[in-house]
Amino acid sequence: VRSISPHGALIEGLGTVPAGAPLELRFAPDVRIAAQVRWSADNRAGVQLAEAVDVEALMGLYGQGRDGPPRTTRAA
Repeated sequence: VRSISPHGALIEGLGTVPAGAPLELRFAPDVRIAAQVRWSADNRAGVQLAEAVDVEALMGLYGQGRDGPPRTTRAA
């Protein structure tokens, strides 16, 4: 996840992902956010989140001992 806002995110490193593809953003084992690809080009994808998120709360997870960067997986 390169950047995130309450309603969307910029993801890098997924290759080419078709518009409309479902994704799941995992910020911690128990914090998962459904998303949908809106565009994809040059190893980047813009996604729309299924519901609005509190960005400050998500970033605060890493100040509370949560490990690792956010991960993105393609939903089945």
